[in-house]
Amino acid sequence: MTAITRILIIEDDALLNRMLVDNLNKMGYKAYGVTTIAQAQEFLLTEEPNLVIVDGKLPDGNGMELLPKLNEICCSIMLTAYGSVRNAVEAMKAGATEYMLKPVDLDELELMVKRVLEDAAIRQDYQFCKSQISRNQKSKKMMIGHSHALQEVEKLIAAVAPTDLSVLIQGESGTGKELIANELHQKSTRSNRNFVALDCCTLQEKLFESELFGHERGSFTGAH
Repeated sequence: MTAITRILIIEDDALLNRMLVDNLNKMGYKAYGVTTIAQAQEFLLTEEPNLVIVDGKLPDGNGMELLPKLNEICCSIMLTAYGSVRNAVEAMKAGATEYMLKPVDLDELELMVKRVLEDAAIRQDYQFCKSQISRNQKSKKMMIGHSHALQEVEKLIAAVAPTDLSVLIQGESGTGKELIANELHQKSTRSNRNFVALDCCTLQEKLFESELFGHERGSFTGAH
């Protein structure tokens, strides 16, 4: 993690605020500290942090009020001295990525900040890749050709895709079975869901069902 990763601390306890800023800077981040919602809103007008750590109780309101706005910009950790399951659930529903109780354990803070930022980066990469794949699939046909045989295949795809039937595609290796499966998916009612290609040759016969559908702990040796 580099110093360009910016973290905003919204905490009205000046000593705790300073401690968090100093320690996050030592961890390699660029941390900023404010003590009120008003100051935070002013900061967010000109800066776009990667993470915000916000206290639940602030002089000019509840830190939870900021969470919907923060969700549009970055991930967040709710910080509070009033720990309860209800508070945690409310914070998560409001959009907090994580929830931390006071007094703050610096080792726990370091691990949580690292995990939250890594998860946010993975989600961002996933959304980008998914949008790129979707755009590529919409911008060009998966199967290209004008032969009579291909036209017949496309007619079959158009007829079957809108249904909820299971489809078996047979053919020699390299003839484009996966392309047809993908085309079926794109024209089906599940086109907004993920298309997953699975190479069954890489699965052990005895574990085939488990790999596809999962299993209960202890159902067989090594089923953890």
